[in-house]
Amino acid sequence: MWQAARKLLPRPLPRLPWLLTIIAVMGASADHFFPMIAVLFLVSYFVGSERSVTPTVLILAAVLAASSLVKINLFLQALVVGGAVSLDQAIRGGRFRFIVPLVYIISLAGFYLAAGQHLGNFPAFVLYVGAGLHRVRGCRGFARTVH
Repeated sequence: MWQAARKLLPRPLPRLPWLLTIIAVMGASADHFFPMIAVLFLVSYFVGSERSVTPTVLILAAVLAASSLVKINLFLQALVVGGAVSLDQAIRGGRFRFIVPLVYIISLAGFYLAAGQHLGNFPAFVLYVGAGLHRVRGCRGFARTVH
């Protein structure tokens, strides 16, 4: 985050309040923490590391995988922000272009297993998430493909 603050704010004095504000918002509640992880993931990738995969980006991808198991909307949020970074990496090419989705999937499976679930139940979990989004969002077309 400090690298992103250095790029976004040229003067050093406003950087610390900017970082403290982000920390305060993240620490307010779990409802703020997990969405801010997605924001930090995007800022770290696109601004902080100048669109390259760094250990910080990979760690945040793993944290997004853990947050995907907390709430249904966080799963969708992780897919959207992870998809944006993965799409950018795929377009740009390079030998590590699939590392971010790979870290996300391996972390998601690892956290899923660590929660005491069986890997064979994972497709049912994904369909449950899809059905839950149908009930929450009222998306009629998606329900036909799930049921």
